Amino acid sequence: MQSKDFHTKYRPSTLDEVLGHEAAVTRLQGQIKTGNLRSAYLITGPSSVGKTTLARCLAAQINGKPADQQMSDYKEIDAGSQRSIEDMRELIRLSKFKPSGKKRIFVVDEAQALLSNAAAATALLKPLEEAGKTDTIWIIGSMDPAKFTTGTGKAIANRCDQFALEPPSIETMVAFAKRIVVGEKMSYLKSTALLTTIAEASNQEMRNVANIIQSLRDYYEGLKKKPDKLDADALTTVLQSSEAKDDRLVAPVVIGALTGQYKKVHRALMDVADPFLFLKKVGWAASFLVGRQVVDRHPKLWWSPTNRAIIDGLKGQEISLGQYAAFNEVIVNCQQQAANFSVGACEILSARIFRMIKDSNSKDR
Repeated sequence: MQSKDFHTKYRPSTLDEVLGHEAAVTRLQGQIKTGNLRSAYLITGPSSVGKTTLARCLAAQINGKPADQQMSDYKEIDAGSQRSIEDMRELIRLSKFKPSGKKRIFVVDEAQALLSNAAAATALLKPLEEAGKTDTIWIIGSMDPAKFTTGTGKAIANRCDQFALEPPSIETMVAFAKRIVVGEKMSYLKSTALLTTIAEASNQEMRNVANIIQSLRDYYEGLKKKPDKLDADALTTVLQSSEAKDDRLVAPVVIGALTGQYKKVHRALMDVADPFLFLKKVGWAASFLVGRQVVDRHPKLWWSPTNRAIIDGLKGQEISLGQYAAFNEVIVNCQQQAANFSVGACEILSARIFRMIKDSNSKDR
């Protein structure tokens, strides 16, 4: 029987198991304790920050069993692919049925994409307003809180109890790493210094912490001669071995964009396998470059193989903080546009970088 991936095996299933998000967890536990649950919630925060995990933990706490065992009482949809008026009408129809447990819980994730369909988004307003009349709780999740400050997005937000989640701290990620190490009896990974390095290389994502530790476990088990402890060199080896082709394409895109080599950018983009995830990785690199210009060392400055390749490729280039910040702005705008799924992520990235290079060349004349 195949064992679970660590990020699934150690994913919190109750509010008591959640690491970080202390204020949000305390508020939710207070609502459960007093019986003062809201009928609609809006949970916002960066991708992979734990929005869906928090929703599942709340559902488990309310109905007394894991969300994946609640059958029709718990349902998740991804508004990135399910945002038609028919999708919303079906949810609204189901929300009127009596749950088998205490509550029926519907999670609409990536809800920023839902707002691109005005009819579908508007259809949710009345159910959210009147949710207290049924036994259904609506949980809206989004990585783009700005979309909920105007128009229909604001109307949705005003009907919800709101939670804004922040990325986990290094201390929180180290605590999660220790939970896995203890659970798996990995005595060769008990060094707090090494676990801190793992956390720093995880881009503030718990899933990445779990994946790196699982890769280190696999590496250790494959060694013919097993040391008492793994060190930072072993971590570097594992990180390099797990780098995907798309990771290697980030460097030429970033270097080409910042040095005015559009052909280099477009050539790399033609080989990208997962455009939306690739755009996210370019965003990490852009943020890293801006951060390095501001401070020498910070927990958010993760030194991945990709970032090292970018730094090496930019050696000798005179690039200002303003240029790095402008590139970061371009990528943020690309991510916002790509979230609507109206145009492919790589097509957006190619067009915006071309415009950036063209504008830069015009200023140099």
